[in-house]
Amino acid sequence: MRILWILSLAALIACGSNDTNEKRFHPDAEALQIEALKVYHRKPDSALAVLDKAIQMDPSFYLAYNTKATVLITEGKYQRAVAELMKSLHWETDQPEVHLQLGMIQTKLSLPERAEEHFISAQALFDNRMAEDSRFRVQDEINRAITLVMLGKTNEGNRLLDSLISAHPGNKLAADLHIRRTGKSSPELDKGFYISELLENK
Repeated sequence: MRILWILSLAALIACGSNDTNEKRFHPDAEALQIEALKVYHRKPDSALAVLDKAIQMDPSFYLAYNTKATVLITEGKYQRAVAELMKSLHWETDQPEVHLQLGMIQTKLSLPERAEEHFISAQALFDNRMAEDSRFRVQDEINRAITLVMLGKTNEGNRLLDSLISAHPGNKLAADLHIRRTGKSSPELDKGFYISELLENK
């Protein structure tokens, strides 16, 4: 993905990796994940079954857990999505998008303390990426700005998003976010807005 956008964004956060170590996974497992991504909107149960096969082939294939979470979120199965994302973090801890997604889910589930823990972890990991040569710099900066909003730094986060959208109009993620932010009548660009748009994908 890159996963949440996390989710469309969400396909963001679940399917992309910023891992410069280029982890190698079972090639058949990777092929199954691609197959699942093609059908999950139309056949979520089939996508989940295919992803389970991928995980059986290679339990360390953390992107498959992320994709399972994306499918489950689209069905409103948030608790199960949390379980899959935690399995993903077991295999790969350096995933700020996953922490951001978990924080949004925990906010949705009215678990603010757990949510804040994940948002703090996401911010720290995004900050680490900013100090390095990120392959997805703009996406990382956008997700970091959203994390600031989630942490209650609404004005700061939205100012950063404004500047990123203006500076990178050709970036797909920035363009999508611009449409989401301007397509509503007088939207309140707060936690609730971004959770609705990026997690629930409304």
